[in-house]
Amino acid sequence: MSDYLIVISFNTAGIGTTKPTLKNYLNGADIPDPLPLIPGDRVAFNVQLNAGFQKRQLSYQVDFIDPATNQPNETFLGVSTIDVPNGGTSPFFHVLPLTETVKYSVTVPGLGTILDPEMQTGQGVRPAIDAAGIRTYLITWDIDLNTVVYQQNGGPATPFPPPPGSLPLNLNDTVAFNATAAAGAPPGRRRRRPCRRISRRAASRPAR
Repeated sequence: MSDYLIVISFNTAGIGTTKPTLKNYLNGADIPDPLPLIPGDRVAFNVQLNAGFQKRQLSYQVDFIDPATNQPNETFLGVSTIDVPNGGTSPFFHVLPLTETVKYSVTVPGLGTILDPEMQTGQGVRPAIDAAGIRTYLITWDIDLNTVVYQQNGGPATPFPPPPGSLPLNLNDTVAFNATAAAGAPPGRRRRRPCRRISRRAASRPAR
């Protein structure tokens, strides 16, 4: 995993005429368009104006837009807008999707939109979702017997595959977890220990 602090800077003479430069403050590397990322990478922003030997931190807003629909996108970094009204560096945000492209449009008050490049994961194309193929899994751990089974779409319980086996998941599948005591446990031990039910949208990778 990598961190990217995208510094967008330009000189006073370049306002309105020269495209701002983009560099990763953490290593000085240029930021390409599109910027290739992987899930788990972290991204933050900073906008500055170079006036001679001084650097002025500007207030700015970054809007994330789906280039295919031109609509706000909040799935790439978990937010659709980053607003930094007092200037400086924004918080870091984690890259979330396995495969997606997003345009990030940077706006500075008084200057308007100064650039709108892209960043992407995978090949940048989100796979089509077949609603009929979306599955729901319930994974149950029997505490006393120390066994794990899973049910697909409410079907019969199936032993969870031991490592290196895995549960095949597709985009938008749902996974929930539960823990119980063995049905045949002695009275002193017969109990149900519910754990917090967690339901998450699964990415296109196996659960281990």
